[in-house]
Amino acid sequence: MTQLPIGVLCDAREEGPVQRNPGNHNRNLVARIPTSAEVEFTLSLPNYDTEPMDRTANMSFRNTLEGFGDPQTGLGSSSRLGMHAALHVFMNGSMSSVQGSANDPIFLLHHAFVDSIYEQWLRRHNPDPSQYPQANAPIGHNGDYYMAPFIPLHQNKEYFISSKDLGYEYSHLLDTSKFLPRSKLIIFHFCITLTLIFSDQRLSESLLFSSLNFVYFR
Repeated sequence: MTQLPIGVLCDAREEGPVQRNPGNHNRNLVARIPTSAEVEFTLSLPNYDTEPMDRTANMSFRNTLEGFGDPQTGLGSSSRLGMHAALHVFMNGSMSSVQGSANDPIFLLHHAFVDSIYEQWLRRHNPDPSQYPQANAPIGHNGDYYMAPFIPLHQNKEYFISSKDLGYEYSHLLDTSKFLPRSKLIIFHFCITLTLIFSDQRLSESLLFSSLNFVYFR
């Protein structure tokens, strides 16, 4: 076994360049990329999570958004992946590898949008803090557990709050009637242009957005 250089936690030297082959994936696992209707159904689920808090959980927002619950019925252990997981498989390359997916710039765009869905769910349902699991969640995910490997230490339950309480906002969620003076806003714009051709799904109805803005408050 090759010894890693000092300070290296994950050796990515053998991963090679970023690879993409979108749409040429296993359609038995992912039929297509998610639709806006499936995003809306996921947002409608009132419970953040349900027992047993794994991929078999039914009517769980967390499980459905993650991609293991059916985005049309909310039932867990779906035979096909949906939502977040579906796009990873759809990209059919580096994004489909758990170890290497973050090397693809599309990873940032995709997860930023998934996070914005979580933000919309928080605002729509205004959940009580007690909804966040305190026990029986997968190891490392209970409310009082610390988020590794971040320093300083923070507990999972501390982030069951709106992004606005953390000092940033999604531009497409801004209430235009309450705009702050522009001098108090820093807007970051991420843009990735993709050319995808496929016959059975309109890009405009998918999770694959071409750009996303973040607004940070000074």
